Parts: sequence; C-alpha cells; structure tokens
Amino acid sequence: MFVVLCSVRNETKLRNSLDFIQSRGIKCAAFEEPDLDNQLTAIATEPVYQNQRHIFRKFQIMKGENHES
Repeated sequence: MFVVLCSVRNETKLRNSLDFIQSRGIKCAAFEEPDLDNQLTAIATEPVYQNQRHIFRKFQIMKGENHES
C-alpha cells in the first residue's frame, strides 16, 4: 500500500480537485479547519486501484525536501 501526497496552490484548486475526483466515482473525505473560517485544507480518497490510477495523472506529486546531514 502506498500513500501519495499531491499539492495544489490554493483552496479553489483544492475544491476543484475534490469535485473532479468525486465526479469520477471515487469517495473522498474533506478536511476543513474551524480556526481558519472552515477553509478546506486537505482531502483524502478511498483506496485507489490500478484501473483508477489514471484519474490522478493530472496532479503534481508533492516532492519532499532533500535534507543532507
């Protein structure tokens, strides 16, 4: 099992992404922050299988920082 993180630039793009993913039949959970006027800050999907992975091709995978010791 893998966890993949994607990033978007703002709440509007996140809401559009949520709509896009849900319109393709994938269940999502939306996370809103009460201390930020209920701003949408994250979404999570149900497990996605091989035949559904193509739906996420348009999203940019979040890249971690390279930390050297």
